Amino acid sequence: LCTTLILFRSYLRDFSETIDLLNRGITIVSLSTVGWLGEQIVSAMRASKEDQLTKIYNRRGIEAERSGRETQPTAAILIDLDDFKRVNDTWGLLSGDLVLREVADMLTTIARNSDIVGRWGGDEFLVLLWDAKWTDTQKIAERFYRMLSNARVEVNADGAYTRISASLGVVQLAGDTTLGEAVKVAQ
Repeated sequence: LCTTLILFRSYLRDFSETIDLLNRGITIVSLSTVGWLGEQIVSAMRASKEDQLTKIYNRRGIEAERSGRETQPTAAILIDLDDFKRVNDTWGLLSGDLVLREVADMLTTIARNSDIVGRWGGDEFLVLLWDAKWTDTQKIAERFYRMLSNARVEVNADGAYTRISASLGVVQLAGDTTLGEAVKVAQ
């Protein structure tokens, strides 16, 4: 602020013009600062709801998306990768990360635009389906299962790959059912 005042004084003769420009300068700085802070807040809010590894919703993000929509008919599909520890133990954690990212990509490819795909935790994924009838939910779960069971994921630069297998649980959510309760039922 002092530097700004000195700079303005050195270029302007009239003190009232200096104060006027200084006030406008402070306003401009304040607006840009507010804009920057706003961007930082939005970025932090987005990051708090996104799984950093897979770039899909995390548990908090899934719960936030369900919040306020409890009255809508909703189904959930829990996808639990089978024997995922073997991937990490055999190929290493980076290969395990590759598998998780690949699974996230596959799930988002199959999911409808209105569905919420997220990583519930570890090797578990949860898909929320809005306005889904039971038969539609089962068909979508079968598509997830087929895609995952046919997938081969490259796990290193030498071309080694692993197959994915998963267990899926399907549950219809009532309005007062929490996601935690739904996951327990789906397991």
